[in-house]
Amino acid sequence: MNDPEIGPAFLSRIPAGRWGEPRDVAGAALFLASHHSDYITGTIVPVDGGWLAH
Repeated sequence: MNDPEIGPAFLSRIPAGRWGEPRDVAGAALFLASHHSDYITGTIVPVDGGWLAH
């Protein structure tokens, strides 16, 4: 969010303390595409810096 009024308010609610980057999503996608996630089915993996947990 580049809005100087709204951006900081949103950022303050993200426990990770930073905006997400493409590499954050890529890491989750690589994990889900690997054999390490073979036993994971029917779930949602939020890549949100802890937003939902807040």
